[in-house]
Amino acid sequence: MPSSRAAPRLSGHLPALDGLRGLAIILVLIEHFVRLQPATLLERFVCRGAAVGWVGVDLFFALSGFLITGILLEAKGGERFFRNFYLRRAFRIFPLYYGCLLLVFFGLPHLGVFGPDETRNLLHTQGWFWSYLSNVMIARAGSLAVSPMQHFWSLAVEEQFYLVWPLIVWLLPRRRLKAVCLSALLGSLAIRMTLRVLGAPGAVLYVLTPTHLDPLAAGAWLALAAREPGGLDWVKARVPGALALGLLGIAAIMLTAHGPVVETLAMQSVGYPLLALTCAALLAGALTGPVGSPLGRLWRSKVLGFFGRFSYGLYVLHPLLLLLVAWQGFDVAWFAQRAGSQLLGQVVFAGLMTALSVGVALVSWHAWEQPFLRLKSRFPMRAPSSLREDGKDGKDGKVVAGGAALAQV
Repeated sequence: MPSSRAAPRLSGHLPALDGLRGLAIILVLIEHFVRLQPATLLERFVCRGAAVGWVGVDLFFALSGFLITGILLEAKGGERFFRNFYLRRAFRIFPLYYGCLLLVFFGLPHLGVFGPDETRNLLHTQGWFWSYLSNVMIARAGSLAVSPMQHFWSLAVEEQFYLVWPLIVWLLPRRRLKAVCLSALLGSLAIRMTLRVLGAPGAVLYVLTPTHLDPLAAGAWLALAAREPGGLDWVKARVPGALALGLLGIAAIMLTAHGPVVETLAMQSVGYPLLALTCAALLAGALTGPVGSPLGRLWRSKVLGFFGRFSYGLYVLHPLLLLLVAWQGFDVAWFAQRAGSQLLGQVVFAGLMTALSVGVALVSWHAWEQPFLRLKSRFPMRAPSSLREDGKDGKDGKVVAGGAALAQV
């Protein structure tokens, strides 16, 4: 049976997904660490290439949609479904997030990192961050530049997704959940177009959860499709076409955009769905592709796997390090002046910032996050007892797959 062949591919630890996380965080780091003031054609090319790094956030969203949906599907009908899910999420996300907020709001202002006006504005807006509503704050302001902690908008989107999606998965049968995912894609497009007609800035369409459901819905749809009889085989056959369509479409939009790509009609209409398709296709390819192929080896490489394992800490902490480094005057211009080349200064700056970010993320992981993560084992996401007995499905004896892999989330 196709289903019996497909199911084991979702079980156990999946190194390829670590590789995808690694790619996502590297893209984000490139975007944030390239801070050139371009004066030559080559420098403009570097800056434009680095600006594409924002798509790494959508890859994170697609991974979240896939993995979280898998967790919920495997545990649906089990004991303490909601309690255990939310406690596990809290142990994974809250310690670093709220620890970072304590540092930003109660530590950095006393160090003089911000000027008086910046400090006042930061403290005035802190409620949005404590409540995971920073994306709403950005939308109200119409600009991502409203706060030095702007990168937390994506964490707000994920938390808002976690609030709603478990209930939907619990209430609806699997066959209807795929329709919900497709409806979310279409609904997100409709809301974006409505807001654009009303004159909303591109930042609003980018950061709000209802307008950025595309990758989350695509990842969730893939999790559902992969668990159907023969689902992974069906998905595998369509990966090359989907990936080609998505990449070509996104490349065309980005190459023809004048100004910020998120402000363009092309990106707001077909661009976000194409990007979601690309992320889902990359994810599906990593799941189904041959381990020995060039891409299979890439997704399982030690470098991408390392960055993927510590991607959450890297994402949360690297903007704070940028603030501290800039506060001390060590920006690209400082390195460029001493290196005699802006490009060389940029390379040195990016390399040092990456090394510093990795070092701080490692310390955070081992000294702060790990004690909380160990608590997750006390609240396992269990399948219903009828499916758990002897690791088999009570109806037809098929092995229940996916729990071990998804427990890594």
